[in-house]
Amino acid sequence: MEVQQESKVSGTVTDEKGEPVIGASVVVVESKQGTITDIDGKFLVNVPKNGHLKVSYIGYETQEVAVKNGQLLKIVLKEESTALNEVVVVGYGTMKRKEMTSAISHIGAKDLNQISSLDASMLLQGKVSSVSVSNTALADPNNQGSIQIRGVSSRNAGLGPLIVVDGVPGGDMTNINPADIESIDVLKDGAASAIYGTRGSNGVILINLKKGTKDGQVHTTYSTSVTFNKAKKELDIMNAEEYRAYRTVSNPLSDMGADSDWFDAVTQLGVTHMHTLTFSGGNARTNYRVTADYRNARGIDLRSDRREYGARANINHTIYDSESANGYYRFPSGTEGSNIVEQLNEEENGTEIKLLEWNATAAVNLLPLFNPKNPDMVLKSQVTISQYQVDKFNGWFTPSTYGSNVNDGVTGKASRDFDKSTTNNLEWVTNFSTRIKNHQIRAMVGYSYNYGVNSGMSAENWNFSSDGLTYNNLGSGLEAAKDGKTMMGSYKNDHKLISFFGRVNYDWKERYLFTFSLRHEGSSRFGENHKWGNFPAVSVGWRISDEKFMKGLSWIDDLKVRYDYGVTGNQEIGNYNSLATYRAFGWYQYNGNRFHVWGPSKNTNSELRWEKGHNQNVGLDFSLFSHKVTGSFNYFHRKQSDLLGSYSVSVPPNLFSTIYANVGTLRNTGFELDITVNAVRTKDFTYSFTLVGATNKDRKSVV
Repeated sequence: MEVQQESKVSGTVTDEKGEPVIGASVVVVESKQGTITDIDGKFLVNVPKNGHLKVSYIGYETQEVAVKNGQLLKIVLKEESTALNEVVVVGYGTMKRKEMTSAISHIGAKDLNQISSLDASMLLQGKVSSVSVSNTALADPNNQGSIQIRGVSSRNAGLGPLIVVDGVPGGDMTNINPADIESIDVLKDGAASAIYGTRGSNGVILINLKKGTKDGQVHTTYSTSVTFNKAKKELDIMNAEEYRAYRTVSNPLSDMGADSDWFDAVTQLGVTHMHTLTFSGGNARTNYRVTADYRNARGIDLRSDRREYGARANINHTIYDSESANGYYRFPSGTEGSNIVEQLNEEENGTEIKLLEWNATAAVNLLPLFNPKNPDMVLKSQVTISQYQVDKFNGWFTPSTYGSNVNDGVTGKASRDFDKSTTNNLEWVTNFSTRIKNHQIRAMVGYSYNYGVNSGMSAENWNFSSDGLTYNNLGSGLEAAKDGKTMMGSYKNDHKLISFFGRVNYDWKERYLFTFSLRHEGSSRFGENHKWGNFPAVSVGWRISDEKFMKGLSWIDDLKVRYDYGVTGNQEIGNYNSLATYRAFGWYQYNGNRFHVWGPSKNTNSELRWEKGHNQNVGLDFSLFSHKVTGSFNYFHRKQSDLLGSYSVSVPPNLFSTIYANVGTLRNTGFELDITVNAVRTKDFTYSFTLVGATNKDRKSVV
C-alpha cells in the first residue's frame, strides 16, 4: 500500500493593498481538508507532495496554488466585481447578475432596511423601484404591510406577489423574523415570474434565509431592540372651551361640563421590543442554524397588542435541506364603532393564531451515473415537500352594560369561531448544465403539486345570566334556545393546482444570452374546459461591453441590453366560482314540521377561465468607473386580459344580480431607474447611496 507523504505548508493571504485577509478559506484540493487564516492572514496546513491549495474569501476571486515542499506561500487575492458576479436567486435556480436577461432586483442582508419592525415586508420599503410597500393601519401592530409590484394588475383577483421562502412557493412574510433573512430577490417582469405560472402574475418575491456556518465553530448571537411610537396630531381641532363657545350659544342644554380629549382617550404610547437568540455551527458536510425569538408590540390604538413566540430550525446535510417550524400568538385589536371609546374599553375581541410551517428537501447528484469525469457538467435532482398550516381561534363579547345591548334589551352577546387552512406542496426539480468551449447550456424541468383545504365553524349566543364568563360559555345564553334558531355554522372547501414546467438558458462567452421557459398549469378553480393554461416566456441579452469595439472605453466596466416577453396568470379567487352550489334559504312549515329551504346560491359560470398578463420589458444594465456606479433602467408594458371579477347582470334571465366572470383588460406602462454609487470603499470605511425611482400609468377598459 502506498502512503502519500505530507508536509506542513505555511503562508499568508493578503489583498491587493497588502492588508491581511482574515478568515479566508484554505483547502487542500487532494484531501479536501483545510483551515482558515488568522488575524494576521497566516495559515498552516498539511499538504501532500505536489499538492494544490484552493484559497477563497467572499468578495475576492478564488485562487488555486501549486505547492512546493518548504515553500512559504504569499497569496494575493484579487477583489472581484461583486455587482457582476453576485449570485441572484431566480425561479428554481440561481445565476450570476451579469447572466440575467430579466428585470430582477437583488437585496442582500446588509442592504435591507435596518429598522425595528415586526413586519418583514417593511424591509423592502424604498429599496426596489416599482415595488410599493404600504401599511394603512400602522397604529395597530396586527396589521401587515401591503406589497404591489408595478402597480395594480387585477380588478378583483389577488393583487399581492407570490412569496417563495427557500424555494417553497406560497410562504408568508408574517411568519419570518427579519433577522433570519439572508437576501431577497424580486422578480418584476413577466419573463422572470412566468416560471411560476398562475401565481406569478403580480410578481414574485424570493426570500433566502440564513443557513448554518461551516467553519467548525459554534456561534451564538443575541440581539434586541426597543421602539417607541407616538401618534402625530395632524388636525388642528377645537378644544373643549372652543367647542363649548361655538355649540352652547344656540343650545346651552348640550353642555354636560366635560373636558375630554377624545384623541388621547383612544390612543397610547406604542412600545415594541424584540429579542432574538441564534445558535449556528457545523462544517461543509453538516451545518445547522436555530433561531428563537420573542416579540411584543403595544400599538398606538388603545387596544391593539401583538405578542409572538417563534422558532425556526434549519439543518443541512447531504440529503435533507431544511426543516422549519414557526408560530406566533396574536392578541386583539380594536375596530371602529358608534362609540369608539366604549368599544375599546368594554368589548372583548381576541384572536389566537398558530402557524406551523415545515419543509424538507432530498437532493441527489446524478452525474456519477452518466459522466462522472466531466468537471464542466452538472446533473442534479431534488424533491421538496412542505406544509403551511394556519389555525385561527376568535372570540368576541360585549357585556350587558354595553350601550347598544342596553338599548336592544340584550344581556350580553358572544361568539366564537375557528378557521383552519392547510396547504400541502410537492416540488420535483431537475437541473442540468454543461459547458462546451465557449458555449454554456443550462436546462431545468420540474413538476409541482399544490393542494389546499380550508375549514371552520362558528357559534354565537345572546342573553347570558352573567358577564363573568364572556365568550367561554356560549351554551348558557338563552337566544339560541328559541325555536327555529341555530346560531351556528360550519364550512369546508378545497382547491388544487398542478404544474409541469421547464426552462433552457444558453450563452456564448457570457456575451450573448438567451432564456426560454414554459409552464403548463391546471387549476380546479376554473370551468371544466378552461382548467389548463400555458405560460411561456422568452428573454435575450447582449453584453455590449464584451465586444471588441468597446475595449477602448475603459470607464465602462459592463453594459448590457435585454428584452423579454412573458405570459403570467392569476387564479387568486375563491373556490367553486365555476360550479353550481346550493345554500339554505330559511324555513318552510309542512305538516307541523319545519324544513330548510334549499336553492342555488349564485349564478353559475362554467366558462370561467384564466386571467392572463402579457408582459414586455426592455432594460439596460450598466457598471461604470471601476464599478463605482452601477444600476439599471427598465421600460415595461403589461396587458392584463380577461379580468376576473364580480359583474352586474340582469334578472331575469339570471337568478341573481351579479356573476363572477372574465371581463375587461388592464394596461400598465412605466419606467424604472436604479442607481447605486459606491462613493468611498476602504478597509475601515465604506459609503454608498442608492437612488430608485419609477413611473406607472394604469388604464382599464371593460367590454
